[in-house]
Amino acid sequence: MALGDLDKKDVSATLGVLRLAQGVLAAITASALTEAFVFLQWKLMNSPDGMSYHSLLGLSPTTGNLGTIALLIAAAPRLPSKLWALMRYDVG
Repeated sequence: MALGDLDKKDVSATLGVLRLAQGVLAAITASALTEAFVFLQWKLMNSPDGMSYHSLLGLSPTTGNLGTIALLIAAAPRLPSKLWALMRYDVG
């Protein structure tokens, strides 16, 4: 079958299905990563060493975009805290 013989409706339907699947998979991936960060946050908080305040803010889903950016550019937090914030910001 040559490419010229394909019906344009078939191609558009296929693209529509692919876009729908892409959106669904993106939502599932974002949800799974958010849940993984929440699990990690509680796991670290229950450890004997505890968790730094900046790491808690970096992992918390309630920290907004401006708060996350402030954590990234602030001088006080250590590098691991900044990395947690960067990874959460990249997911959200």
